[in-house]
Amino acid sequence: MARKRLWCRVAGWLMLCFFPLLTFAQTSGKNEDPIVKLLLKETPNIKFANEANIEKGGTSKWLVVEVEFVATEKKVSRDKYSWIDNLRVQFDILIPSTYNGKPVYALLSGETIYWGIPLDGKQHLIDGFVPPQVLHRYLRDGVKLSKTVLDDFDARISLYTKDKRLLARYYNVKKANGVGEVSRRFDQAEDGVTGGVIRVKDAIYPRNKSPWQYVSFGSMDLIKPDESK
Repeated sequence: MARKRLWCRVAGWLMLCFFPLLTFAQTSGKNEDPIVKLLLKETPNIKFANEANIEKGGTSKWLVVEVEFVATEKKVSRDKYSWIDNLRVQFDILIPSTYNGKPVYALLSGETIYWGIPLDGKQHLIDGFVPPQVLHRYLRDGVKLSKTVLDDFDARISLYTKDKRLLARYYNVKKANGVGEVSRRFDQAEDGVTGGVIRVKDAIYPRNKSPWQYVSFGSMDLIKPDESK
């Protein structure tokens, strides 16, 4: 198990060396790696009295990648916490796909920039959302969305500074595969010669461009507006 988590821990050490204010702990209080989760969520059913509510055919399920963490508490004064500004989060997901009738993988990607995350010792959530239309278009023929099929998906979360310096990288690690195996698949997918994948940029939406933008808004970390990147 220690070998399986080696890359995550090395990434964590790099993060602490180069960006000491950004440390993570799970709710147990121990310094551990954040856990990356892949979930399927139905589109929130928001209705308006003065608008027609038309549902199109096809799936309404979104693929959601979540990372829950507790930021280590650090104060600058009695009532003020330190903040991590302009944190870039790169989401990458590998899903089984089809190209010219042949089975391949699609590499979905997206980025969210957080205006600031307080080091308040509280629980925080980083998440990205893949729309149903993207899944309907790129998911491999014959593959049906279910909790079971998520075992064939790989997810990677990369944290960067404003100038795109890598701080840390985390993966969703399944029981059958270690971190090294998942990392290898992403490296192979990004290889220009042997990759053999469909690259789909901007396919993973930030929360503020998803139907969840108004859900628990007051408790979510603030996402930076596009024009201020």
